Amino acid sequence: YTGPSDSSNVQQSPPGLLKSPGQSAEINCSHTITGYDRILWYKQSGRGGAWMFIGYLYTNMPYHEEELKEKFSLSVDGRNNAIMTIPSIVDTDNAVYFCAASLHSAA
Repeated sequence: YTGPSDSSNVQQSPPGLLKSPGQSAEINCSHTITGYDRILWYKQSGRGGAWMFIGYLYTNMPYHEEELKEKFSLSVDGRNNAIMTIPSIVDTDNAVYFCAASLHSAA
């Protein structure tokens, strides 16, 4: 299923972060799309690099890619707000991160 794109109703903040190794980073995502109940997180390393799926939040439950459970913390603040935290930055965390809202559909 491919749904409509509605990037004007998904907000991510802050728009950029500059952190040193060992520091933590927090990125917030919120959306105002009625009925959408998942927030997904992605990482793109390097310019034009491949996208990596980090995980998603469905209602109040986080679902991580297994190998990334210790690296990223996903939490929710209500149905339409999510927070991704990197507890301790390392050099390979230098990347573009983005979130997306999705409609859960039972297959």
